[in-house]
Amino acid sequence: MRTTLQLTLLALITLPRLAMGQSTPTQSDVLEQALGGVVTVAIYQNDENGSQLLGTRGSSENPNAAYARALNLSGARGSGSGFVVEQGGQKYVITNAHVVESAADAAGSIAVFSINQKKYPVRVVGGDALYDFAVLAFTTPPGPELSALVLRPQPARIGERVYAIGNPQGEYPYTVTDGIVSAKNRARGGLTGKYGFLQTTATVIWGNSGGPLVDERGQVLGINSQIAFADAPDGSQIWLSQINFALETPIVQRLLTDVLTNDGLVRRAYLGLEISQQTRTAPRDSRPDGREERPRSQTTDPVLSAILPDSPAKAALSGRVGQRIVAVNGEEVRSVEEVLGTLETVRPGSTVTLTFQPEGGANQDVAIRAGTLSPVQLESIARYVLASTRLSFTDVPGGGLAVQMTPDENTYEMTDDRKFKKIPAKFLEQKEGRAPADASATTKSSAAAGNVRIVAAGLHSERGSKLWRVNKLSYLGAVCRLMGLTGVVDLAFADPTDAQNVRFARKLLSGQEGVVKACLWY
Repeated sequence: MRTTLQLTLLALITLPRLAMGQSTPTQSDVLEQALGGVVTVAIYQNDENGSQLLGTRGSSENPNAAYARALNLSGARGSGSGFVVEQGGQKYVITNAHVVESAADAAGSIAVFSINQKKYPVRVVGGDALYDFAVLAFTTPPGPELSALVLRPQPARIGERVYAIGNPQGEYPYTVTDGIVSAKNRARGGLTGKYGFLQTTATVIWGNSGGPLVDERGQVLGINSQIAFADAPDGSQIWLSQINFALETPIVQRLLTDVLTNDGLVRRAYLGLEISQQTRTAPRDSRPDGREERPRSQTTDPVLSAILPDSPAKAALSGRVGQRIVAVNGEEVRSVEEVLGTLETVRPGSTVTLTFQPEGGANQDVAIRAGTLSPVQLESIARYVLASTRLSFTDVPGGGLAVQMTPDENTYEMTDDRKFKKIPAKFLEQKEGRAPADASATTKSSAAAGNVRIVAAGLHSERGSKLWRVNKLSYLGAVCRLMGLTGVVDLAFADPTDAQNVRFARKLLSGQEGVVKACLWY
């Protein structure tokens, strides 16, 4: 009885104090406070040759300033969203790599706008194309209206309420949508943005990319990055507004720490291996009604297909080339995509256990110590890929990369109708024929030798392009790592007789039509 009376008296004493003090923040209070950490990212100058390959709460600002007038993005070539974080006492902006990677290197190419529409020039510190992640630094001191959002250390929970904040379509800054966490650890297709996504029902659309997904306390649970589509029966695509993806905060924190402490790069393990699998497509059969059936395909299991010369595992894996890989660190793998996903959790210097299945034998584990991926190793990957596709390279004076392009059974050029066809036997002569009469001897000899300057590499197709600028051998190696799973590498090169004329050539990693060799160089 005494205990009950004491609790009742305590409640009577406490309630008046709450009434006299600050009231509990509403959900609107929390979200309006979070607005101060959100920015619109604007790109003012693009590089036409391709994309760049990457690498305290509280504000006194009136939230109504975000909606007082329309944001002026005149002159911008593109836009997206981002948000402010603080590390080591300094403020940075986090966004998606695809928002800023096409920006030119010149000062003033990228800027962000704060809640009161003040414009701040920023530069790219670094990022990572695989995770579609980028970090920007202010080139002038950020104002007090830019508050830093907190990256929540606790993982998201299924069903918890979340809010997406951003600038959809580049026209509606500080738009807030709500939803729930539908799923975690989603993997996505495509070249970049593949692993570690939350799936949510908080609607996002073009322009939301790079903005924060926050919880009910205003803490960041992820970076809004992707939306989902489905194929309609008529071949068109349907936007699935209830399926949206945000890169999970634990991954964001790891990437942010790496970029800020590792010269703009994410730390990765390096094994010096080529792991691949092949998909062979059978010819289409004709049906009795004259229509063709869908082509049949058969895919092999992932195998260790090569060991690079500088591999730290060269001795341990001697004699293993050609053997099937069935597990990595005890986790079953059925494709090179799954091998990549598992290896992305490995840190440099740690031990990796590969489980092999020799022909007709029992599974065997081999433990190897991972090295660190660096520009030197990326150059090694580029040399290997060039050699395996029968391309030789030279450095271009003043910076750049050139390869000797010769017609063979595995060289394809994109035609005017955006389809790749085998380069004709007189390909080089055709280029020589276009050389102007007053061309220098150096230009003419370059054309005769088939040397072409590579300006970008990636994927160039009828449905769209994803190209990254390439002026170093290590950059080409980094692009090859992204492109390997597609089974092709497309090169954009400048015609030696006409520097303004950019042409495209394709190499199949399998070396033969009808066979897709998906390669992972790790």
